[in-house]
Amino acid sequence: MIGLIVPQPAGILPVLSPIAACGLMLVMAGATPRFRRSEWGLMAGNTAYRLVFALLAWGRSALAPFGGLS
Repeated sequence: MIGLIVPQPAGILPVLSPIAACGLMLVMAGATPRFRRSEWGLMAGNTAYRLVFALLAWGRSALAPFGGLS
């Protein structure tokens, strides 16, 4: 999660923020055994996290990249 926050204030490789979001999205996608165990409530939380990380990756790479607003 540090890779989502630190690049902008530090000004060091802000391209790492969407890459970190994609990585976290893949980690959450690895939590698929919940589907086989029918843990629907917990799977909804994983899906919400995946959606947030996907939107963050898209937003920071295409919509409003760091440094593009100044």
